[in-house]
Order: sequence, then structure tokens, then C-alpha cells
Amino acid sequence: MKTFLAPLLLLILSLTGCTTTPQQPQATWQLAFHHKAGGEAIAGSKQALIEAVRAGNEVRVYLKGRRVEHLVDANFMTLFGGEVFAQIDKIRGQAPSLEPAKIAFRENDYEVIYATNGKFELKWFISN
Repeated sequence: MKTFLAPLLLLILSLTGCTTTPQQPQATWQLAFHHKAGGEAIAGSKQALIEAVRAGNEVRVYLKGRRVEHLVDANFMTLFGGEVFAQIDKIRGQAPSLEPAKIAFRENDYEVIYATNGKFELKWFISN
């Protein structure tokens, strides 16, 4: 009986170690809302963005600056007064340079809350 249990135990242990975890499907992103500084709609709708936030969709915010473009995950979302606010995790400031094109760290940290009625033209993307 002991000779039978040892191989059986080995078989059970090896099979439990061979199980695979299903892979999460990669998120696809779509534009929910694009607005001018101050909030005037260019494409999509603010209501679609609000509904996506309420549904728990992931959100990314795109901002085009004078020389650089940024895309950042919005990890803390707030709906208030018919507007959407995205608090961005603290990041280290960047110092872009053109000749040659490179980015270096600044000494300061950068914190921001982007808003659908704020001072930037923004594109808001949501995951499917």
C-alpha cells in the first residue's frame, strides 16, 4: 500500500503545479471625450465618459503640450457637478531637451487634477 501512495502523491502534486492561470485580455482603448480648454466638446461626449467612470472602466488622459505629448492613467476619478476630475499619481517632473531629443528628470514632483472643465484641451480614453 505504501508503494502505491508515494507515486499517487507525486502525481497529485505534479498536476496541481501544472495548472495555468487564465490570461487577462488586454484592454482596448477608445476615445470617450475630447474637449477644448474650458470644456467645449470636440469629439465624443462628456456623458459617455461619466457613464464609463460609473461603470468602473479604466481611464487615460491625453494632453498635448507645446513640445511634448503625455498619456497618463487616471487612477483616482471624481464625478462632481456634472464634471469629471482625474487625480494623477505623483510623478517626477521632466525637463525635455530638443538637441538631441531627450528627457531628463527635474528635482520637483508633479501633481495634477485634470478636469473636463479645466484649462487644458484633453482627450479622455476608456478601456473596453
